[in-house]
Amino acid sequence: MRKITAFIMCMIFAISVSAQVRTISKDEFPAPAIEFVNIWYSNYTNPVYFVEYDFKRVDDYEVRFDNGTKLEFDKQGNIKTIDCGRNDTINKKLLPIKIQKYLSIKYPNNSVIEYTVDDYGHRWVEYEVDLNNGLSLTFNKNFKVTEIDK
Repeated sequence: MRKITAFIMCMIFAISVSAQVRTISKDEFPAPAIEFVNIWYSNYTNPVYFVEYDFKRVDDYEVRFDNGTKLEFDKQGNIKTIDCGRNDTINKKLLPIKIQKYLSIKYPNNSVIEYTVDDYGHRWVEYEVDLNNGLSLTFNKNFKVTEIDK
């Protein structure tokens, strides 16, 4: 029983140490991320800036606006996720051109509400686009659709 309790305590400690989020000032945010926010989201109000640490190293940055929109950036300031929820839509100009073209042909009347870039290195990149009709499209690094989920 003591071994189980000790194991559970170690797991709780590891989880609490592994990922920590804290609020930061705009000045602590990466310059490319600030530029992105200033260009594309300057009309959004009350931004709150966060940094997430994973084992005491910066893992990513996030900014949240009062309308519920969230932007997530990697530690270099490159966009990882744009999440507007159901309150807003993403400007399609923020998507790679090949994804823009695909959406304009296949889903011309739908809006993008979430966009995620999963970069696992130069060999494997995935792009996920969630539409306001409930569809989730996954594209590979060559911008070919690999999955459509409802």
